[in-house]
Amino acid sequence: MKILEHGSKRLVVEENPIVLRMLCFVLAASLLILGIAFRPIFSLISTDLAVRATESSGWLLAQTLISASAVIPLGVVLSVLKIRRYIFDSSTNLVTFESVGVLRSSVSEYPFSSLIGVGLGQSFSASGGRTTRAVLEFNDAHGIVPMKPYFQSGKGPAQIAEKINSWLLRGGRSLDHLETDL
Repeated sequence: MKILEHGSKRLVVEENPIVLRMLCFVLAASLLILGIAFRPIFSLISTDLAVRATESSGWLLAQTLISASAVIPLGVVLSVLKIRRYIFDSSTNLVTFESVGVLRSSVSEYPFSSLIGVGLGQSFSASGGRTTRAVLEFNDAHGIVPMKPYFQSGKGPAQIAEKINSWLLRGGRSLDHLETDL
């Protein structure tokens, strides 16, 4: 996430997953190429017995399955990877969340006056690993609103929460930092 606008009355934070989109397209292209070139590649790395023993319908099935698996990363690009923008605007008394994707866009608005601050939601794995995400904390019926639909490792969520909270503090707001387990 990065800060697009940083003023005394307005803060705009955006996440644009360009690198993930590019990785998904590269993976889809690689799977498609592998599916098309499966028979020649397999023939080069296999023994003559294995190549003769494989039926021609088996080649077609393998090529079709590998090529069709290219749809999975493209589905991720279409449905999951979206540009997300949070607009904190004290002059309009709104926190606006815009989500723009290939298939669908949405806008959600929350009252700025009921925003307590930004905390960290945590997820723990069975092996003891921890991932986090930044969450907006409201003192009304909205409760906790995640800034992303997924958790991630690293310092990114904590850094963006800290930046937003310090902007809120500069505006004269007092913050209660809550750490939530989601």
